[in-house]
Amino acid sequence: MNHIIIGGIDKTELEDYTGAITDFTKAIEINPENADIYYNRGLAYYKNSNRKNAIQDYTKAINLKSDFAAAYLNRGTIKYETGDKNGAIPDWKKATELGNKSAKDILKQFEE
Repeated sequence: MNHIIIGGIDKTELEDYTGAITDFTKAIEINPENADIYYNRGLAYYKNSNRKNAIQDYTKAINLKSDFAAAYLNRGTIKYETGDKNGAIPDWKKATELGNKSAKDILKQFEE
C-alpha cells in the first residue's frame, strides 16, 4: 500500500490531482482508518477545485485523528474561501490550540 500512497503524493506534486485522488482512494480502500490518506486526498481534491470533497476528507481525517492540526487548518481555510467565516474560525482556533503556527497567524488577522 505504501507505493500507492507515495504514488499519490508524487502525482500531487506533479499537479496530477485526478491521478492522486485515484491513488489515495485505492489506499483508503485498503486502509480506511488512516487519517493521513484522507488528509492527502483532501489536499488533492482542494487542488482539483473540489472543495466539498476536500472538506469531507479533512473532516474524516479529524474524526480519525482528533489532534490533526493541519486538517483543521486546511478545513478552516476552505470554509473561509466558501464564505463560511463562522465555521472557519473554530477550525483555526483548534489548529492553534494544537500548535499550528499558520492558524495562529491567520487568527491574528481577525483579532486586529
